[in-house]
Amino acid sequence: MFEALNQEGAKVFTVFSRSPVTGWSTVIGIPAAEVEAPMRNTKSR
Repeated sequence: MFEALNQEGAKVFTVFSRSPVTGWSTVIGIPAAEVEAPMRNTKSR
C-alpha cells in the first residue's frame, strides 16, 4: 500500500496485487479524503 496523487492531483491510497497463477495485476486506488473523513469527524470525549 502506498500514497500517490491521481490525475487530478488528489491524494489516493493505492494497493497493488499480482496473481502468482495468471500473472495478472490489480490496482485499486481509494481517495484519501474518503478514508480520512471518519477520523476527522470523530469528536474527542
